[in-house]
Amino acid sequence: MSLPTVTRQPAVPQPWQHHDRTTLLDTGSYLIHRDTVTQPDGTAGIFEYHQARTDGALTIALGPV
Repeated sequence: MSLPTVTRQPAVPQPWQHHDRTTLLDTGSYLIHRDTVTQPDGTAGIFEYHQARTDGALTIALGPV
């Protein structure tokens, strides 16, 4: 007796799920956002990032967490 052949589809990564956005700083020239997300592997995460409204450079110093 032989077992039936099972063909499995490769795992398809799920897209990032965006749950919430908080704007931490808005200077008119740039914004700093904090997003609450679920990553493709199912892990919850919080990401902070900078969004420039004009061309330029910005450095943000982060202290110990």
